[in-house]
Amino acid sequence: MDSDSVLPRVPRPSWFRRNWLWLLIASLVLLVCAIAVAVIIGLGASFRSSQPYRLAWEQVRSDSRVVERLGQPISDTTWIPAGSIVLTDPRGEASFIFHIAGPKGKAYVSVQARKFGGPWELQRVEVHFEDGQRITVEPGTKLMEVAPGSSPDTISRPDVGGDAPKWKPGPAAPHPDPQDRAPDQR
Repeated sequence: MDSDSVLPRVPRPSWFRRNWLWLLIASLVLLVCAIAVAVIIGLGASFRSSQPYRLAWEQVRSDSRVVERLGQPISDTTWIPAGSIVLTDPRGEASFIFHIAGPKGKAYVSVQARKFGGPWELQRVEVHFEDGQRITVEPGTKLMEVAPGSSPDTISRPDVGGDAPKWKPGPAAPHPDPQDRAPDQR
């Protein structure tokens, strides 16, 4: 063999030099995932710290029928409650649901709340169980159970202020006889 025909040995590039692009892509994906998780945790924490959520959660947790159906302790199993809270000074509206669970079962809670210049007021808090049963908990009233398929509007709300009375149909008005009309209206 001729010594001139042997090629010099080229050192192999380092792992980093060979895979820098993959490392950059993986780092960017991890960064995006970390930001998404931080946003989800932040949204959940801000929603849970809102007054409508805290009022509804306390009302549901302290209700004896809900405790009887789910057992104790009752915990919130939702990362972020689904729905919205819209606040336009000095008014606000909230409509959301969150899931709860206890040793005896699971349910979800639907909440509607309003704010008119003062503190938030819960308009409706309903606990929906897995078997289709629904319990409506209303502020200042005793708990009422609602059968599946019935309308929550049929529930009377005698001691909740600010609501207009429900319309009740009265006797039908008599239809005028066409002969009684004035000549220019015929």
